[in-house]
Amino acid sequence: MQASFVYAKDSIRSLAQQLGYFETVASHKYLDTYLDKIAAVTPEAIQRVARKYLTEESRTVGWYEPLPADSALGDAGTGGQAESFASGAQKRNHALDGLSACPPVLGYRDDAAGLDTPSDVVGPAGGGSTSGAISVLRAGSGSPTRRTFPNGLTLLVRENHANPTIALQGVVKAGGIFDPPGKSGLAAFVGSMLDQGTKTRSAFEQATAVESLGASLRYDGGQETLSLAGNLLSGDLEQILRVLADALRNPAFPPEQVEKIRGELVIDYKVAENSTSSVAARRANELLYPVGHPYHWNPGGTDSTLSAITREDLASFHARYYGPNTTTLVLVGDVTASRAAELVEKVFGHWKKLPDPPPFQLSNADPPKEARDLVLQRPGKSQADVVWAVR
Repeated sequence: MQASFVYAKDSIRSLAQQLGYFETVASHKYLDTYLDKIAAVTPEAIQRVARKYLTEESRTVGWYEPLPADSALGDAGTGGQAESFASGAQKRNHALDGLSACPPVLGYRDDAAGLDTPSDVVGPAGGGSTSGAISVLRAGSGSPTRRTFPNGLTLLVRENHANPTIALQGVVKAGGIFDPPGKSGLAAFVGSMLDQGTKTRSAFEQATAVESLGASLRYDGGQETLSLAGNLLSGDLEQILRVLADALRNPAFPPEQVEKIRGELVIDYKVAENSTSSVAARRANELLYPVGHPYHWNPGGTDSTLSAITREDLASFHARYYGPNTTTLVLVGDVTASRAAELVEKVFGHWKKLPDPPPFQLSNADPPKEARDLVLQRPGKSQADVVWAVR
């Protein structure tokens, strides 16, 4: 709660919302004493309040019950779901997670690293995750500093001491463009395993090391890169860097976690196949790019390709593509460039560089010789999604 309170002051808008909220419920001056009051809360006080207010009679429960397919379209406004609400002693409580379409993949360009992706090689139309392109501001007042360490790891730092927080971003050049034939989704699978246990920490210990600090650390395997992101209090930078370094360098790929994540990725694929926007975007890529081109395949894999990936495939991919000389870290916030460089060198300095990292580029694909269109029907869907793709 203390960390969340500090994070909420990271922007003028968030600070204004805080001021408005506390002025409404008490006084804006409450901001000055909030952290002290949180620090004074005891376990006994929490239990007393919970017993008083968190009672079965006080709750309201809502659930959704699916209707038969032939009647689904008749329920205007409910998306084919019958809604019921109950309160008090009602026992059923089925939670539905919200699903949203993935953002489009953007073209990647890293001029400062001397890696120019051809201008005609851009991200695929529609689905997939943004690969984390980094814009490097040139030298000047307030510009970030850039440092490349002897093992090849690149660090960018921009100081902002307005709030004691740090935003961490990064990319590893280990995305879906390197998936072998018949195993699309391998890169994304590896990315999903980074927080599922290392050679020194279990998945639970990884999560505890981050969450106990009120910080966050996330990994996302994309089309071109593995992207990572996190937020933390500035005093916790070394601890979070150690958790990050352990995840990037030493994933253990525990067999039970491999099967757990495989099941989740297959479900994600099946859910996406029931989304008109996801299906339209994926089919557009298949029309635009020939078989064999990385953009032809779904970067998240399919149920068949994900099922074909073995634990050995995951370990081999990690060993081939994860290294300091394929990694860029970005720190923005309450840290000096010298302190950031000192900690990164301390934590990552012993990470051995890859002897021959694969070229970070794609072969050109000839444009389709004629315009093509494809119409797909999805039973029970009342909306339509249209993708007009030009390459």
